[in-house]
Amino acid sequence: MLEKDPKKRITIIEAMEHSWFMNAHKCPYIEDEVQDTIMQRLTSFHGRNKLKKAAIQLLVKQMSESSFSELRSIFNEMDTDKSGTINKDELKRALSLSKSTVDIQEN
Repeated sequence: MLEKDPKKRITIIEAMEHSWFMNAHKCPYIEDEVQDTIMQRLTSFHGRNKLKKAAIQLLVKQMSESSFSELRSIFNEMDTDKSGTINKDELKRALSLSKSTVDIQEN
């Protein structure tokens, strides 16, 4: 089926009559299960992410302006590449500068 030379390649009719296609319905089709699992996990992750985002927004709304400004300043110092997020290397650097004893796993 994957022959590069079109003259040697089987036709679409021959391909559809191949045992791989003919017997595909007889075995459990993993792709459907995998798709369902992926969708369930993405939905779950999305839900947790929404909850996390809502909790952070609630905390930020309850902060005083000076506390928020201080937190933003600390974040900006940590975000050395100005990406808007703090990656693992930036976090390690910040923790080492603060002489923190927190261990960052290499995952």
